[in-house]
Amino acid sequence: MLIGGPTWAKVRAMSDKTFTLEELKQFDGKDGRPAYFACQGLVYNATDSKLWRKGTHVRVHEAGTDLTADLGRAPHGLESVQRLPVVGTLEAPVVAKEPPAAPKKDDSGPPFYAEFMYRMHSHPASVHFPIAFCVAASFLHFVALVIDCPTCETVAHWNLIMGLVTSPLPIFSGFVDWIYQFAGRPTSLFLAKIVLSVVFVVVGGLVLVLQYFGGGESTLIYHLLYLSFGPLVLALGFIGGRITFPS
Repeated sequence: MLIGGPTWAKVRAMSDKTFTLEELKQFDGKDGRPAYFACQGLVYNATDSKLWRKGTHVRVHEAGTDLTADLGRAPHGLESVQRLPVVGTLEAPVVAKEPPAAPKKDDSGPPFYAEFMYRMHSHPASVHFPIAFCVAASFLHFVALVIDCPTCETVAHWNLIMGLVTSPLPIFSGFVDWIYQFAGRPTSLFLAKIVLSVVFVVVGGLVLVLQYFGGGESTLIYHLLYLSFGPLVLALGFIGGRITFPS
């Protein structure tokens, strides 16, 4: 058993070491400790990887654990893992000869559509469209107000429509990723993103209602809602970046 954490000189000499799960837990990447994880019986050193800051990878995978099952569902192949240095092997757990009967655990993993969307990077690929359309709509509406440009207002209108039309896929794929890749953890960033997504849909609906049914083009609230689209979607993009690339 390793007590107190090994020195780096000792770490370099561990390439043929056999780790138990209890020993592996000590290498969790926290408080200056090295970050190790196991995959398919090998123990890898992720200490120097920028993708494993503070012992966590994409805020889901934790160092100091056996990630064989989790990394098998990752969007990248095992070749990404195999680029890391190997520091030893993981000791196979001892299985009792007559284990007590227990209910079967559901190891089916996430549903097929969640895995497919994750492997296709559906959320990061689709989220750029409503961001671009809505920022353009907000900006062009501002230009139309300043210089009285009917053409800018028309283009802003169709950008707004396209922003709303392209928003269901990133909203749905983001929710699926949150449930199945981040275990539905109610962190402040995810809650803020959910709230802003709801606000985005409500604001878009109000702008269209005022535009088509309420004669709202001449009201201040209409213009304020229209102009809010730019900052709103940029805030959503910023939060998404914080989740994907934690500081």
